[in-house]
Amino acid sequence: MSEKRKLLIITESIAYGGLNLASVRFQKYLNRDEYECAFCVRRSSKGELEDEILSQGIKVYHVPDSELNYLKSYKYYKDLFSKEHYDIVHCHLPFFSGIVLLAAKKCKVKVRAAHAHFSQPYTDTAIYSRKKQAVAVVYRKVMRLLLKKYCNLKIACGKEAGAFLFGRKEFEKNGVLLNNGIECSDYKYNKEIREHKREALNIADDTVVLGHIGQLYSVKNQSFLLDVFSHYNKNINNNSVLLIIGDGTDRQMLEDKAERLGVRESVKFLGLRNDANELYQAMDCFVFPSVHEGFPLTLIEAQASALPCLVSDTVTRDTKINENVDFASINDDISVWCEKIDKLISFNRSNIDVSKLIKEFDLKEKTKELEKLYSGVC
Repeated sequence: MSEKRKLLIITESIAYGGLNLASVRFQKYLNRDEYECAFCVRRSSKGELEDEILSQGIKVYHVPDSELNYLKSYKYYKDLFSKEHYDIVHCHLPFFSGIVLLAAKKCKVKVRAAHAHFSQPYTDTAIYSRKKQAVAVVYRKVMRLLLKKYCNLKIACGKEAGAFLFGRKEFEKNGVLLNNGIECSDYKYNKEIREHKREALNIADDTVVLGHIGQLYSVKNQSFLLDVFSHYNKNINNNSVLLIIGDGTDRQMLEDKAERLGVRESVKFLGLRNDANELYQAMDCFVFPSVHEGFPLTLIEAQASALPCLVSDTVTRDTKINENVDFASINDDISVWCEKIDKLISFNRSNIDVSKLIKEFDLKEKTKELEKLYSGVC
């Protein structure tokens, strides 16, 4: 038997949400006869999925908080790569991948992969001043140059994400699309699960349930979601509830806003959950008003359960796989969102064909594609 190839996956945290969850999922079905996998996390804190990874005998390295600036990080990664002699470094960090893969090149790592998950910069002016945003533009340009020179496997979950991280011309010339995968069978619509989950949440069968899953911070736009739900609940159907699954810095603000709007009793903040696949079953419409996104995996999960989805038009239309998905602008009047929600919930989920989604997003098949990409460079 040939010697296993050593793979290091670099991510922000081994946790739920976005690129972190994608990085964890992709390693699940890697051929263990061919790959020896480890993680390197750019945070000292332990993510909620880390114990599961450790239980599989997979090593996890944490970059110390004292080593997070550019020069110290470069030295940390270079020392790690020199010591462990990895064959593949797969980096899910956004533009910081440039620093990581520079170090990987210097240590003669054969496969140096950067994985794009975001399609737009974070531009919350309440946090980032114009000066900081100007510095960020320069930072992105420098990192794109490093990626062009030192990354030899440019992966993206969508065309816009690839163009944002690598530059449009570079990605079109040298990049490759790889859909994020999910365990499609876990999300299959099931009426019995729907009934049991609603009972556990104390929600009646005839109640309309709007749902949302995501980290609670401004780019996900849950404040707008509360405005939409308040209007829907008061003007269209008062027998309705909103499930918000996730946690983050905006949670208290959102709870306070729900109180001010007079809908706090109809909004359930469920925090971080490991039963998202069952919570989709309990919903009647998934509402996703993000300011910007790359290719959100939650929308694929929701569609895998045949759940109707209303999505902000800042999200790529490529996310629409099923027929019961619609888009609206966050600049539209809230009544437009409510009318579209009311129309979407009239779809019979049992009649929605998810075969195309399964073909394009099955996790096992996506992992096989990733292995071929690794082999194409090795």
